[in-house]
Amino acid sequence: MGHRGISRPSLLLALLLVLLILIGAYAYFYNEPEEVTVTSIVTVFPSQQPSGSPSPPVTAGGTTTRTTVTTTMTVTATQSTAPTEPSPTSPSTQPSTFTWASPSTTSTTTSPTGPEEATLISPSKIWLSIGGPNKLLQYDFTSKSLTPVFGSHRRISSFTPHPAIREKVFYLDANTKKIILHLLSGHQETVVFEHNTYVRCVRFGPEDRLYFSEAFGAGSDGKIYRIVNNRAELYVEVPLSQVGYWSGYFEFTPEGLYISSGNKASASIYQYSGGRFVEIARFNSPVMGMDYVTGARLRTQSGEVTVERGLLFADDINSIYLYDLGTGDLYLVFRDESLHFVYDVSVAP
Repeated sequence: MGHRGISRPSLLLALLLVLLILIGAYAYFYNEPEEVTVTSIVTVFPSQQPSGSPSPPVTAGGTTTRTTVTTTMTVTATQSTAPTEPSPTSPSTQPSTFTWASPSTTSTTTSPTGPEEATLISPSKIWLSIGGPNKLLQYDFTSKSLTPVFGSHRRISSFTPHPAIREKVFYLDANTKKIILHLLSGHQETVVFEHNTYVRCVRFGPEDRLYFSEAFGAGSDGKIYRIVNNRAELYVEVPLSQVGYWSGYFEFTPEGLYISSGNKASASIYQYSGGRFVEIARFNSPVMGMDYVTGARLRTQSGEVTVERGLLFADDINSIYLYDLGTGDLYLVFRDESLHFVYDVSVAP
């Protein structure tokens, strides 16, 4: 019996099947790049803007406005035959706007939600130091007025009123080695102490003694001294191994000593406990001079709030915040866009 030849339709079907197999193999091993369009929408609040960023004017206690920016970019994605480790994001690609930190996974650190705008009812007056021009100002929450206490040819980077004598205000310029006493009645000034290196912050502490700090950012460990018989006596060292960065700001409370990172875009507040500095709160904005307050009453949109134990702090830009040590809540109590470099804050004596 003779063999029958393969029919033309069968041959075409076989060739088509082989072609499909080859195309599938090519697509699997040589996947072409694919373009994906990604749209990013960022909402920027004025309180989250870094120093030097333009923002609409907002007066203290006023209404917060926001700006929404939309950007579109094209990303080329390719399929890889093996998984790769994600590369860390370099600092230059991080967003330039300030955002409050996400909740921390560490039990010792709280990250404030907010801040919530509020008006201080009691205390009703605060003092704040600013740069350019160098002044100590008073803000009255009742009259919403900002008035000068005194000015200086020096930068008032830190100040502290005398705990018992309203006439006396001690202050310093962080770029000098001197602590200055200013008398409010006649605006007379006297250098009361000169250190062997730069002094960064000055506060009254235990036994109503005058304390000051020396600090070098991330350069080396810092120190806090107390003045005894007109001499500097070491009180405590601030190891960079525990805090990473410190510009010298500190504050005393009945519970002990607190320090803040200072003029750093990502800053923290630490409590000195058990011979160590323990981080208790973290912010993505500077935390400069602090002042301890008790029983502060605030008016918020939802009603009155009492902060039993809190820290007022300046942000090195144009705002003052109150951080509740008990609840971890954060309140924006003052902002003036016309000001620059708000360094330190204190309840008015």
